[in-house]
Amino acid sequence: MRRGESGSKEEREEKGRKTDRERRREMRADTKKKEKTEETEERDREEEKGSERRQKKEQKDREEEEDEEERKEKRETTERKDREEEWGRKKIPLSSFPTEER
Repeated sequence: MRRGESGSKEEREEKGRKTDRERRREMRADTKKKEKTEETEERDREEEKGSERRQKKEQKDREEEEDEEERKEKRETTERKDREEEWGRKKIPLSSFPTEER
């Protein structure tokens, strides 16, 4: 028997087995924690990607909406100018033109 140790050889082996069991249990627990952490990190990355995609889509939608508004304003301006020109032509009586131009 070694100094400082008490008990029989079997008792020491039993203590050693318990510590081995405890170590294996701890290793399994650590492995599970690590796997959960990796899963959580992966989920967070996926959520971040989804968020970025959503933000890009919203930005694109806003830009398209602004472009559509600009086109609508240009179209309305053009139509208004065309109407004003046409009204301007209609307001000038034919009698004001010399007979040769009619």
